[in-house]
Amino acid sequence: MQTTRKPAERQDGKLQILRRLYERGVDSQILRRLCRVIDWLLELPPNLEIRFREELRKIEELNNMPYITSMERLAREEGLEQGLEQGLEKARQEGILAGKIQILQQMLNQPAVATNDLLTEPLEALEGKIDVLMKELRSRGTH
Repeated sequence: MQTTRKPAERQDGKLQILRRLYERGVDSQILRRLCRVIDWLLELPPNLEIRFREELRKIEELNNMPYITSMERLAREEGLEQGLEQGLEKARQEGILAGKIQILQQMLNQPAVATNDLLTEPLEALEGKIDVLMKELRSRGTH
């Protein structure tokens, strides 16, 4: 509260707190949790945040302990979430394509390939198989 309108003092105070935590050898997991709270309590304007990070990196180098900012954590979490969503979407698409292939194989009286075998193939290969099966189905005059 004392540094609400004094961002430079806030930056100095924030660095001083973190420097002492590093010097005392606080466990890295506890340090990261404390850093989250400190980030939340002592927000800095963007220009000072950049300087703060530079100074903090110097402290990290001296103590061989990386600090992960709240922004970096959020970016990491968002990246993981986005990767999970993309993976789920790809799996859903593969499942749909595998199902289409099996239906077309039944319509053509072909032995159905096991779903697990189909799911090991890339999407492009599955789409290619569907194209081949559709052409064969059309050439037989069956719809």
